[in-house]
Amino acid sequence: MNDSSYSQKRLEKKRKPELKYNEEVEIIIKKHLDVVVLSLIKKKPMCGQDIIKEIFAQFDVFINQSSIYPILYSLKDRNVIEVHPLKGDLRTKIYVPTEKGMDLIDEKLNDFALALNYMLSLIR
Repeated sequence: MNDSSYSQKRLEKKRKPELKYNEEVEIIIKKHLDVVVLSLIKKKPMCGQDIIKEIFAQFDVFINQSSIYPILYSLKDRNVIEVHPLKGDLRTKIYVPTEKGMDLIDEKLNDFALALNYMLSLIR
């Protein structure tokens, strides 16, 4: 094997694997939708429709509005996120983490990652 083919193989191993639709992914996304929503809002404040589009783009899983908005309203009621109207469009609301919310989001995402890693260590 020459140096260039070796380097190419190393790059291929480092690349993030392309995630294609499968039932297991859909089940995980839907069962842990709150974690997915929190991780998306942490990266970039967005409206509910954008969250739905982003989940579909990243995971090829369609989430209904009736699943997203109760999560957003609950997060707002718990002061994890704030709601800001989009300039020029009073109907569209952007969901932004509060200062307290960022800490809670980090804690929730960390707990979720630890739990997943633990589960993976048991089944591998």
